[in-house]
Amino acid sequence: AELPRLSRADQPARLFRRFAQLRARGRGGAVRLLARVLFWTQRRAFLASFCCGWLFLLSMLLDPPLLQRLLDAAQARETAQRTGTPPDKDEGGMLSEELVVVLLLSLNMLLRVSCMELCWFNSVRVAANARATLVVALFRAALLPGEAGISSGGQGQLTNLMATDADKLGKASGIVWFAANWSWALLSLPIILWQLWVLLGWSAILSILTLLLCNQLQWHIAQIQMPKVKALQEARDVRGSLLGQVVKGARLIKLRGCEEAWAVRLTRAREAELRQLRDLRYLSATSSLISNLLSLAVPAVTFAGYTLLQRKLLTPAVAFTALAWIEQMRRSISTLPGVYGVVATLLPSAERLARALDPIGASAHFSAAGSV
Repeated sequence: AELPRLSRADQPARLFRRFAQLRARGRGGAVRLLARVLFWTQRRAFLASFCCGWLFLLSMLLDPPLLQRLLDAAQARETAQRTGTPPDKDEGGMLSEELVVVLLLSLNMLLRVSCMELCWFNSVRVAANARATLVVALFRAALLPGEAGISSGGQGQLTNLMATDADKLGKASGIVWFAANWSWALLSLPIILWQLWVLLGWSAILSILTLLLCNQLQWHIAQIQMPKVKALQEARDVRGSLLGQVVKGARLIKLRGCEEAWAVRLTRAREAELRQLRDLRYLSATSSLISNLLSLAVPAVTFAGYTLLQRKLLTPAVAFTALAWIEQMRRSISTLPGVYGVVATLLPSAERLARALDPIGASAHFSAAGSV
């Protein structure tokens, strides 16, 4: 079956015309390049994804209070039945309240799932459009004659710019979803911390300190990861350049009997690339392992402090509500330093793309926009 047609807003030519018009106002660096291809060329798709992400997070914020209300009502009814004391409300009123809360939780879940799907779909759409815009821009730049064109840097560099750097932005399908999470975390974190303090008291500080320790370790690992990402991209440039030279001079290499020498050069280039890739994978796995281990320790440390240090009874209502708030806090605190990982992954490629497009005059881009 044929694939569905792209909407008019997602046509690469239309996206590139907008990008060329923005470039005519000034070149800029890596951050401005990301802002142009992700937001300014497709504001409607970006804002649709961003707003749906905020609605999803708002519905998640409503879950702990509703859950606490349901558990408190159920615990009060069970206590009244066990002790034989008359409840504050009649049996029918208490059951009706519980049913209403359950209905609200169900509707909230439906809203959350719908917003999540819409947010992710539009986030993937934004990333794919950004990749299409950059690929068209790189192709247009490669056609420029002389030293102005990026093709003067070698076929390997041009290939990696398109297949690696621009494609990395396209594979960052959750970029808008992350932006919504990060901005929401800044706004909602004070509310979450206050609710945890009201519910758990001093034990909430233990969970906060554990998460902060995890995030500090992630920051140090991200600092080590950034030069590794850049070194990996440079190693791929070297290997791609060598492969391009082999393809162009295959007949001459065979005539002179230099196959073994070129095979050694290609093998060394590939081994250097694999060493950089291995180190980067080890760093990513270490970061993920440390984060998961420390996040698992948060509920245990919090409830141990609540029962052993504060000498309080851990009821089901307190336990499950605290777990819900802890998950909200973990998401917010873990999302904030997550920007370091995004920067470490995307910024080196964005710098390479901006540097490759920087020598090209804005007028060349703008004049070529209408003929794409």
